[in-house]
Amino acid sequence: MAVIKRVPVEEDPATFGLSYEDVSFFSRDDDIELKGWFFPVDISDKVIVMVHGVDVHRADPSIGMLNIAAALVLRGFNVLTFDLRGHGQSGGSSRYVGYTEKRDLHGAVDFVKGRGYTRIGVLGFSMGAATALMTAAESDDIVAVVADSSFADMHDIVLPQFKKRTGLPKFLLRPLLLLARVCYGLNIMAVRPIESVSELGDVPILFIHGDSDETVPVAHAHRLYDASVNGKSQIWVVPGAAHVRSYATYNQQYLDRVTQFFAEALA
Repeated sequence: MAVIKRVPVEEDPATFGLSYEDVSFFSRDDDIELKGWFFPVDISDKVIVMVHGVDVHRADPSIGMLNIAAALVLRGFNVLTFDLRGHGQSGGSSRYVGYTEKRDLHGAVDFVKGRGYTRIGVLGFSMGAATALMTAAESDDIVAVVADSSFADMHDIVLPQFKKRTGLPKFLLRPLLLLARVCYGLNIMAVRPIESVSELGDVPILFIHGDSDETVPVAHAHRLYDASVNGKSQIWVVPGAAHVRSYATYNQQYLDRVTQFFAEALA
């Protein structure tokens, strides 16, 4: 667990030509209030829930989340994008690398179901992608997932990233993990999306990963894809793309692949 330094949401969807609603709903089980935007398409019964990564928010400009949302809307998908707990304008003040963020995504799925949508896809980025995979394994409502730059196993990520993100010496990691487990009942090292993927026989997954990703090595994408038991799952390794920069590297190809995948999976 770590306290989050919030990045304010300063983007305006209207500048991307998007009509939108400011929405709020609650995470499932622990009732944290979450803030988001809903982009409606009146003629469509399909909805994509977008899930950002750590330390950013629902409009993350470094990824181009609103550009992607606008393209999805243009191609006939309703879209919900929201701030995870402790990010943007949502409640909460800590992060658990997907462990508790699953409750936020469950809450988002509950929200769109409450509006009558039953063909639900999820597009997640980095930690949001890992959260999407783990949540889909617990949900009967998520029909398809696009996982952009997910890790397969937190155990293989946390040590190299610990000093980089915290500035603390590596020898403090083990006692801090033990403290989190004793005080909060959280075993961060048990966050393993790869186990969830193996349970998603009915849910096709598109794995997207840059081959120049230095945060989550591309080997994680190959391990996740190999774990998938759905014959319609796909993998796209993007040449020259860094972590969650596949859209920035190949705009049109990214949009074509993602929208075609969702169009087929949600048909």
